[in-house]
Amino acid sequence: MGKTEYGLTAKALQGDHCGDAGIVLENKGTMLCAVIDGVGHGPNAAIAAVTAQNYIEANSEAPLTEILQGLHEVLKSTQGAVACLCRIDLKSGQLTMAGIGNITCRIFRGLDSERLLSREGILGYMVSSPREHSYRLDNADLLLMHSDGVREHFELFEYPGILKGNATTVAERIVEKLGKNNDDASCLAVRFFR
Repeated sequence: MGKTEYGLTAKALQGDHCGDAGIVLENKGTMLCAVIDGVGHGPNAAIAAVTAQNYIEANSEAPLTEILQGLHEVLKSTQGAVACLCRIDLKSGQLTMAGIGNITCRIFRGLDSERLLSREGILGYMVSSPREHSYRLDNADLLLMHSDGVREHFELFEYPGILKGNATTVAERIVEKLGKNNDDASCLAVRFFR
């Protein structure tokens, strides 16, 4: 059975109302990871993020595409959100991913990385049909998920050592060094070990 370590950091642009949220749930040999970004920032974005978080937690065993379709319905009463979901089989390292909107999701393998692509749209407003994609995690691979409050395009040579240390340190460092000054920012880092 593989194991993981994870770290989650979310920072509000202003005050206590953060429109970003993250979830990590372990159940029956799998781990469900999610990053949610309510549209905009402030109290209304936070309401959308909390609504999405509650829905995901209550429906965590459903297929990822069904969770996203359900999110689209429950978020219609809010200003909407984007979300990316990943489910990791802790025994095999099989990773299934589905997302709607601009949450960045990458797998880092040493100095190489692979970008996992979401479908366009805003949950609660307008979405493309969600699709699941499959990947495989190998020993010490790092899954990195972050909102658009973090700079999307960066290369490891620009920030030597940014992915070193435990997953909590990585998530904190990503938000600190790459977070934008005009939006909420969040990062979820998951390192997989065989």
